[in-house]
Amino acid sequence: MIGEGHKTTTGTPQRAISASWYRALTLTERVALWRADGKLKVTYDRLDSDLAARKLRWWKELPPFQNEAQFVARLAIDDLSEEDLLYLLAEPIEVMQQRVAGDLIWLDKLMQAFTLNDKDMPCPLPSLQEEEGVDLLVGAIRPLLRSAWKRVYVEMQIFLQRQKHPPFDPQTVMTLLFRQLPGQLLLKVSKVLALELNVMRLQGRLQGPTPEARFAFFVDWCSQPQVMLSILSRYPVLARQLMAQMDQWRETSLEFLRRLCADWKEIRTLFSPRKILVSWLRCYVEPGTHIEGAEVFSSCALALACGWFISRALCRSISISRNYYNG
Repeated sequence: MIGEGHKTTTGTPQRAISASWYRALTLTERVALWRADGKLKVTYDRLDSDLAARKLRWWKELPPFQNEAQFVARLAIDDLSEEDLLYLLAEPIEVMQQRVAGDLIWLDKLMQAFTLNDKDMPCPLPSLQEEEGVDLLVGAIRPLLRSAWKRVYVEMQIFLQRQKHPPFDPQTVMTLLFRQLPGQLLLKVSKVLALELNVMRLQGRLQGPTPEARFAFFVDWCSQPQVMLSILSRYPVLARQLMAQMDQWRETSLEFLRRLCADWKEIRTLFSPRKILVSWLRCYVEPGTHIEGAEVFSSCALALACGWFISRALCRSISISRNYYNG
């Protein structure tokens, strides 16, 4: 159990954090916490049995689980009975919150992201309005973008200190790597923001004489950090997915740059021993492409003075990538 004085690294007392965030815990995580607590159960009057029954029916209506044997097999993965699952679905989320003996790392990062401002940035965030295809609602996720940019930039500077002659300009390559992230995050939040917009419309809370003015009012409203944080608290699973997306972008970006630095001498030897390589890098990201759970750059093209070098996967070494050289 968590004591009264427990705090996250952002300085917020754990009990002051809304229990709704803990709805993002996965079934596997909930089972582990419940077992660590001795599988203690609260009294029946605290259970939401009707809600649990509806959720259980919804689970069983999913195509894989319409077959009872498949449903039982899925429960067996977590060593659960249907009765156990029904209890966990009915249990108040506040009880599950009390079982968490430390910080939720993703939640801690989320809270920190919404406390950052432009003064905390080691270098300016790219002008998002200039990026092609960026939605007007990008202001709503600006705290997340600011946090992701800062984390990658700071870590990149650390490993570049060990490079005598880095093969790229940090600001330029950061801008190129960053270009894909706003659209990826907006793709996840767009439906929720559309729903919030419609709710405000039905409640008569949008201000302005024209549709354009009312939409501008909504954009300004949801671009306030505390407002967006409040929205995400009602969609905690989405919030956790956004943080996972940012972590994937950070990991793949840094891995790509580390491998580029490590392989740069060999790249020059192989493809341009007598010419200066063009200092230009363009990265294309295809959403949904993963290697061991991490999104990868499925096509990283280095424009060389002597031709094109194509690395089909970020995680492949230069020795494998030689096969894709079209010199």
